[in-house]
Amino acid sequence: MKRALSGLAVAALCGSMLTGCFDEKPCHSGEYPVTGTGTATGGKTCVPDGSPAPSGFDTYPPGKTPTTVP
Repeated sequence: MKRALSGLAVAALCGSMLTGCFDEKPCHSGEYPVTGTGTATGGKTCVPDGSPAPSGFDTYPPGKTPTTVP
């Protein structure tokens, strides 16, 4: 019985991952996303809250900040 339940749990987890039930955040708690500027390839990174964006990066325009990873 215990084996069957753990098998069901694994199957449910795998199924939910395949269907995209989990929304992955672009940054950890205490960080915010910034986007690359002045380059053809762009770039993205996360910066600690309260810290300025590093050189070559800027904050997203209002309303354009990603909330989940595509």
